[in-house]
Amino acid sequence: MRQNYPSINPVEALPRFILTLNPWFSGLLIATMLITVIGAAAGITLGVSTIVTRDIYQKIRFNSTDRENIFVSRCVIILILIFALFIALSGLESFVLYWSYYALGLRGAALFIPLLVTLFKPDVFLSRTVNISMILAAFTVFMWGTLLGKSEQSIYIGLMVSFAILLIGFMRNRSVGGVKEVKKG
Repeated sequence: MRQNYPSINPVEALPRFILTLNPWFSGLLIATMLITVIGAAAGITLGVSTIVTRDIYQKIRFNSTDRENIFVSRCVIILILIFALFIALSGLESFVLYWSYYALGLRGAALFIPLLVTLFKPDVFLSRTVNISMILAAFTVFMWGTLLGKSEQSIYIGLMVSFAILLIGFMRNRSVGGVKEVKKG
């Protein structure tokens, strides 16, 4: 594309390439990309809504009705979509790679080390410590990428925060005498 259009904006490269193809093939390609984006967004939105409703809301309100849970789930979906729209509109001039690093940092920093700890050493850490590690790592990645604009470095900072919190929790639990969580159910 750079050879045929030397002054092209990188954001416009893919749409311009698609428009140079056969109209039927271009339509099929655009439809495939649209379905992929909508499918991924729907899955993520439904997953987050389910997690918030079942793992947070139902823990706060033990005897919530199905009707209440559905209402909360729908409200969470609307909030997620408004948040996604805000992010999309605020980053119109940005590159896809920036958002890819950002998403990777949020997922990787928040989940990688806590997941390893939970899988291989479940008796060593309090669940509260693991949850705090996940939340603060994601928050660190978000703030590092937002305030400093360095999304490609944010995963490393988030991993360090996650590791540091888990290490502090491990040292604290060891000095107290180990993990003594009450098992529910």
